[in-house]
Amino acid sequence: MDSANPEDDDEMQQLAGFFNCTNCNISVELVPDRWYRHSVAMSVVYFVAYCLVFVVGLIGNSFVIAVVYRSPRMRTVTNFFIVNLAVADVLVIVFCLPATLMSNIFVRKYTTRYSDRFYLPIRLRRPTDF
Repeated sequence: MDSANPEDDDEMQQLAGFFNCTNCNISVELVPDRWYRHSVAMSVVYFVAYCLVFVVGLIGNSFVIAVVYRSPRMRTVTNFFIVNLAVADVLVIVFCLPATLMSNIFVRKYTTRYSDRFYLPIRLRRPTDF
């Protein structure tokens, strides 16, 4: 083993022991798993954009709710419908936006054997698939 770093030699010995060979001349390049969908710069752009949408959405919808709540003249049927939409928008912003950000930044890895059956419901299956 002609590596310059002794830690690499130890790592290669461990790998050789793992592959059950005593004097193997193996060359293994350790490639880290890819956890991110995009580069770091693009992930930062996603994060900033989602944070901006989160803050502006919360502030704007809160103002709509506050205006209709504080002013008796604004309490019409149409404005109650708009408040209902604002509340729904706040709920989407709070619960769905962070999950969407995470799915846009990180790669999702399915670890179960049968996960493709749940995530791909429209698929031709043979009777032996079950």
